[in-house]
Amino acid sequence: MAAKSPPSLPSFSSNWVGGDIHGLWSFSATLYRYVPQLADVVTALNKNVSGVVGTAGWQGAAASAFTTSWDRDATAARALGVLDRKSTRLNSSHITI
Repeated sequence: MAAKSPPSLPSFSSNWVGGDIHGLWSFSATLYRYVPQLADVVTALNKNVSGVVGTAGWQGAAASAFTTSWDRDATAARALGVLDRKSTRLNSSHITI
């Protein structure tokens, strides 16, 4: 994924105290590079979780709590990938938000 450049700052940004907007933008650009890899990791971990909980027959409150927690985290990770794909499509069609 090509590096994104920060947008120009709005005129009111000079009133932000202590906000490193360009630093945050740079940090987000770094994180964007990891999003495509996240889907592969989530898929692999889903298989492992299924093996531990399902195939191994782990049952009880701890197994339920673990599965619930993993499902929530996996859903959040997949949502990042969806947002990244939508953002890429918006950027490629030159639509500004």
